[in-house]
Parts: sequence; C-alpha cells; structure tokens
Amino acid sequence: MRDPELAMALFPAALKYHRQQVARLRRNRSLVFTLWLAASLAGTILAFTRTANSDAAKLAFDQAKVSPIMIHSLGEPIRRCPFAFGDLETRGSGGQASVSFSVFGPFGRGTLRADAVRFHQSWQLISLDLERPGHPGGLNLMPIQSTIPR
Repeated sequence: MRDPELAMALFPAALKYHRQQVARLRRNRSLVFTLWLAASLAGTILAFTRTANSDAAKLAFDQAKVSPIMIHSLGEPIRRCPFAFGDLETRGSGGQASVSFSVFGPFGRGTLRADAVRFHQSWQLISLDLERPGHPGGLNLMPIQSTIPR
C-alpha cells in the first residue's frame, strides 16, 4: 500500500477520533463554566446575605419599622427583602456600615438606606432614610434627638 492510499484508509478513523476529542473538550468546557457560574452565584448570595444579616442592618430595620413615618408610608406589617447591598467593615471593636435593602408594606414598597458606625462592639445609626418610587427625595427616619443638655 502506498502512503496516500494508507492515509485515505485511515482518514475516517482519524476524523472520528478528532470529532470525539472536540466533543469531549466542549463538554469539559461547559462543565467548567457551569461550576464557575455556580461558585460565583453562591459567593454573591453569601455576600448579600452576610450584609443583610449584619447587626447594622438588623438595627436599621428594627428602628425603621417602629418609625411613625415608615408606618404611615408603608403600613403595617413591614417586611424586608432577605438581601442587602452595601459595605460592611469591622476592625476589632469598631467599624462602619452602609447598607440598603428593599422594604414592603400594605401601602407600597421602598428602599431603606442606613449608615452606621460601631464603637466598642455596639452599632449606632448615623443616618436612616426611606426612599419611595415616585416620591422625590428620601424620608429621614432618624428620631429627633434632644439638644437640650440635661
């Protein structure tokens, strides 16, 4: 058998082997992409739930849901989205947080935004605002502090 004849005889087997390798590579690529996507999604959800379950976010929601302005705007009961966006940073017994999450009530929905600082492992709110769609500006939910010295 001459070389061209041998090549022509082996070509269908080589082509079949090549196609199998390409199919295997595509399956592996799809698997790697799927695993990467799942890991990214899990990390994102973990980050959002970590922020939402932080003491700063809990303090903000607990104070907001008893605010007369919030109750008047959204009604009762007030619920919150399980995810929050923002930054949370702690250093030893101090730290700072800036969080926002959706809140819902019988009269509508809004976005609660809060800034807090942590001193000696205790969170204190600096600002607490409710933003509602279709309403310009936010509503300040911070209780009025007395400026009269005691």
